[in-house]
Formats: sequence, C-alpha cells, structure tokens
Amino acid sequence: MCHKIICWKSFFLACITLPGGCATTVVSNEDAKNVPAERIILRSSQTKNPGEATLVVKRDSGFTGSGCNIVVYLDGRAIAELDTGEKVTFYAQPGDHVLSAKQTSICVAGLKEVGITLKENESKTYRIGFGGNVDMSINASAF
Repeated sequence: MCHKIICWKSFFLACITLPGGCATTVVSNEDAKNVPAERIILRSSQTKNPGEATLVVKRDSGFTGSGCNIVVYLDGRAIAELDTGEKVTFYAQPGDHVLSAKQTSICVAGLKEVGITLKENESKTYRIGFGGNVDMSINASAF
C-alpha cells in the first residue's frame, strides 16, 4: 500500500510522461453506447415534443475520471448518469440553457457548466472529457 502523496505523485508523473498524458479520448456518436435506462433520471426528457431541440451528451473514453460516473444536468435538473463511453439523447425547449456535469461519489472534478442556446428542432452534441491536467470540461462536438 502506498502513501497517498506518493501515489498521487506517481499518477501525475505517469500522466506527464505517457504519450497523450491522461487526457480522455472523444467517442463518436455512433461508437458511444446509450446510457442504460436505469441511469436515466429525468424520463420526461426522453420524449420529443413539437419544436424541441435534440441534445446528445456523451462522455469520452479513457482512464482519467473513470472511477466515478458523471451526472448530466440541464438548468439544474438531473438528466442521466453517464459512465465512460456512454451518451444520452434528450430534448429541450428552444432558448438559453445551462448544461452541467458533476462527478458522483467521492471524485473531485467538481461541477462544470456551460451556457448553450438551442433553436427550434435543432440538434447539438456535447462531450464531457478530461484534459491532460485532469480537469473536466464540457465542449461542443462535431464527432
């Protein structure tokens, strides 16, 4: 068993020296697995009403942050809990919104948020990933 400080130092040293560091890798919409039904929190978000926009939020693959799931929120309402390589597709009214992500359990990535604007019948894709310095982010994605 290693001392916490030594373990973390070893982890960060490995991140720095390994090719690609500890950054996660984008997963295409086609390759991302649908989140299992038991981890969809807001079931009403799964039904598209006339004029609503479509949102796809997916989580990158990779080791960093993989010890905890990530809960996806829209305007402070929990939508689904994602594991690595998973996606959730849901629907929302046009307008300005806040898309958020927060790790579950004891993980320390904290809450990340991004403002988004949705137009009627529009489709947008966002990805949740971790950079080389182990910081979580939410970004628009073309993949």
